[in-house]
Amino acid sequence: MQAIIAHLPIDPTKTTEYEAQFAANAALVYKSEPGCLLYQLSKDKKNPGSYTVLELYQDKTALKTHFKNMSQRPKGQPNYLTGKPTLIIMPVMGTPVFRKNVIANNGSNIAVVAKMSCKPNSSSKMLASYSPAAQGVQDQEPGTHLYAFGEDPKNLGSFYFMELYQDMKSVGKHSKMSHFKTMMKAQGPLMAGKPVIQIRTPVGKSHAKL
Repeated sequence: MQAIIAHLPIDPTKTTEYEAQFAANAALVYKSEPGCLLYQLSKDKKNPGSYTVLELYQDKTALKTHFKNMSQRPKGQPNYLTGKPTLIIMPVMGTPVFRKNVIANNGSNIAVVAKMSCKPNSSSKMLASYSPAAQGVQDQEPGTHLYAFGEDPKNLGSFYFMELYQDMKSVGKHSKMSHFKTMMKAQGPLMAGKPVIQIRTPVGKSHAKL
């Protein structure tokens, strides 16, 4: 499975138009790309124009198909970007929690992107700490709808969590679970700095596959 975290700087005076355009393009992705498993727009309510797209793809072939289709989109669409997008493209490590039926029915109201900067050659240890935590999330956290993890291959040592939750209560529950605390204890010595956590609000349909 492949993941993309896309940070998009959008003209803050054109957010309504942008969200409508994204919804139309996302519907096309959903219809024409069976290998796209998740295509979720989210925004930072405190910073108008700051958007993040959480994406999951079945494999590298599906990822290539998506980029090919994006390059062939009809010309003439307005460009609402105010700067260059930032794309983190990475393989998903381990087995993610992906409650696609809940997500597809728009049950997720909170999105989280967490970046962890770690010491060199920490990939195997990070995965070893993540896997049991992911199983705990799967078994004990119905309000956690997405919990996916990976390392940026272009910036080794930069690890990311992509998360979707039912609500803030579910976010709070996650942080108090023993499997989460055990993971953080194991990851602590591997970190080269404090985690950077972004909390976002999902926008519109997720286009997750049922």
